[in-house]
Amino acid sequence: MRYHSRKLDFEGENNEVKSSSILAQSFVRYYFLEGTVRPIVCAAIGIGSSSFDRDSNEVDFDEDKESLFGYEAGTGVAFLFSKIFSVDFSVEYNYLKSNPEDSDFEVETSGIVSAIGFSIYF
Repeated sequence: MRYHSRKLDFEGENNEVKSSSILAQSFVRYYFLEGTVRPIVCAAIGIGSSSFDRDSNEVDFDEDKESLFGYEAGTGVAFLFSKIFSVDFSVEYNYLKSNPEDSDFEVETSGIVSAIGFSIYF
């Protein structure tokens, strides 16, 4: 589950911009080999929604909403420091498509990202 929220106030102006998004994802990660350094592959897919609201003393804007669909796939390496803890480094391809409500167009974004994560195994 990913959640993002942002509020921007413009100095010297009576304008405010608020945005938030939530994306629910399922993911899988596979660890190869044995030992303390293990190659990994990972993939995820998810759906969600986003909203964008502008407040201004001069103009009244409606809140914009959109549905989201995304997936990612990547590879990396995990450094296991014990049986229950690792630090993971990965490079992933990400894709996200948004469909604004009351609109006939779609917005698609994609790119390569790198990530560092910590894993705790139970």
